Amino acid sequence: MGPPDIDVLANSPFDSDNSEANGSSIAILAEFDDRLILLAGDAYPDVILESIQRLVGPGENDRLQLDAFKVPHHGSKANINRQILAKVDCARYLFSTNGTRFKHPDKETVARVIKFGGRGPELVFNYRTDFNLVWEDRRLMESHGYSVSYPEAVDAGQTIEL
Repeated sequence: MGPPDIDVLANSPFDSDNSEANGSSIAILAEFDDRLILLAGDAYPDVILESIQRLVGPGENDRLQLDAFKVPHHGSKANINRQILAKVDCARYLFSTNGTRFKHPDKETVARVIKFGGRGPELVFNYRTDFNLVWEDRRLMESHGYSVSYPEAVDAGQTIEL
């Protein structure tokens, strides 16, 4: 099959999440010791975008400075779009899923983060799975300027320093 086409995936049509369960999700912007992380839960993309705009403003150059962004809904393609990524300045994107139930993260989401998530984003996965190993391709990483991080052991989880 070959490596994924990041440009095609990143620019694929966006169809927003509208599931009732995810509409009740809680997202948290946590700050400690001058570090800021957005934990987006399963929140709807329009709610995330509106919340960010309330914090930093609606202008094209108004961006939320983050040390890490835990992407919404385990990397579902229906929960993160180009507009959200344009409103954050972040180098580290966290994906929390083992992929067993819904096969997350979706390739479209990862491609959007790579293409629109800023310069040299680091993709941090809490599991090494068949659904995220494709992003460890050295040629893809070099040509698109991103890096990946996986836990050392199968079920070890991931610890990051902010």
